[in-house]
Amino acid sequence: MFGYQAHHELSLIRKQFTKNVFGMGDSKLYSSYQQVQHLYSNVVEKPLGYYPPPYDLEKIANLTIAACDPMDGKTDGLVARTDLCKLNFDMNSTLGEAYLCAATPASTNPYNPTPALPAQNGTVSAEGIAVAAKIIDGLRDTQGRRDYLSYQPAATFVDAATTYKDDTNSWELSISSLGSEFPVRFIKLLDASTFDAGTFDNVTYDTLRGWMYTGWQMYEDTLQTTWPDLTPFQAAGGKVLHFHGESDNSVPTASSVRYHESVRSVMYPNMTFNESTEALGRWYRLFLIPGAADCTTN
Repeated sequence: MFGYQAHHELSLIRKQFTKNVFGMGDSKLYSSYQQVQHLYSNVVEKPLGYYPPPYDLEKIANLTIAACDPMDGKTDGLVARTDLCKLNFDMNSTLGEAYLCAATPASTNPYNPTPALPAQNGTVSAEGIAVAAKIIDGLRDTQGRRDYLSYQPAATFVDAATTYKDDTNSWELSISSLGSEFPVRFIKLLDASTFDAGTFDNVTYDTLRGWMYTGWQMYEDTLQTTWPDLTPFQAAGGKVLHFHGESDNSVPTASSVRYHESVRSVMYPNMTFNESTEALGRWYRLFLIPGAADCTTN
């Protein structure tokens, strides 16, 4: 079985297992950082004043995959070294590359519904590259401070999807349904799942940072899963097999790497990096799966 197939099947099992443990039925699980992260791409588009046609960004993602695929020494359609891709691939090299895509019907996927899209015939634009590069760089506040990690190169730009308006013959902002409900329902405590018309206009990078911190403080005892001291679990003989798709376009892969490193540094503070990594590896191992997105392939 390929790694990405195992990733998908384990994700399905994990979701059902979690629902069974917490008796959730069809309810959703939320995380303050992650749910707000889904709005980041929308906030990127606003100040840049550009709402890219979906295939503008898709072409950039496909060209990124093609260029970075062989960086691990094997050309197999998968980007296994997104770290090297991030260091060495120049996204500006995609400028002017042509795309031609047929019209597509609307999707009724409850987790990511998308409207019908017209046929698209164009070339990768400088504005589209600017949007993609800013998304990959990740959320920073207006003082330049890092607030959260973003997706690795080779991930698709699902959260940046836009809506086509026939009456204006243009692409417009489409607020991520995955991101909007958390700040509306659980931060503002409104009985709603989306922003009222116009209320998203004033949302900035600092706003997203504020929602993340507020959600963290409000729900730390129930939603946060980033506590790094796993001593009781490890002492009881527990073992962790932690996997994450390297091209995850929903939950940034780097968040799992960051958590793994937090556990290592907190639980083995007096060891060298190599010593602590070896000690942690006896009971907790992290596997990054090339080509795997969020429960699917990229």
